[in-house]
Amino acid sequence: MATIPLWALGKHISTISLWLQSVNTTSGVLADIGTAGTSFFGHSSEISLDNTVNMENISTMDRPYAHNVVVETDTTLKITENEKSAGTNLAASLAFTGSYVRYVVTRGAQSFTGYGVLGDYSMNSSGKGNVKGEIQIRQIDIGSTAPLVYG
Repeated sequence: MATIPLWALGKHISTISLWLQSVNTTSGVLADIGTAGTSFFGHSSEISLDNTVNMENISTMDRPYAHNVVVETDTTLKITENEKSAGTNLAASLAFTGSYVRYVVTRGAQSFTGYGVLGDYSMNSSGKGNVKGEIQIRQIDIGSTAPLVYG
């Protein structure tokens, strides 16, 4: 029986949604603002999720081999949106509306769920009518659970 390798099926990102978060100033608890998130599905030209692992070498002076230990991780989500001439441009709207977000990026049967702070926003035009807005979401420490969950 003929088969196609699973990596060749090209499962694409099927949803990407963000929820602005309110912060309880007494407890620090984050909560979704509203029930509907902002869906970038169908608006995005590029999505990048970068996870960085920072390590420290803690080998002894008498050993010729490095022994790296993870000291922290950092995740950055970048979304590039095809902006339009009328209506709401999601990246710009988020960039100038709130601070903290919860996001879910679904690819095939897996998803990445994370929390972050809205970072840099940029708008670029190729000069031929294509205007793109890019927003970056940087990881925050949310306490006892991981700020990015894959599953």
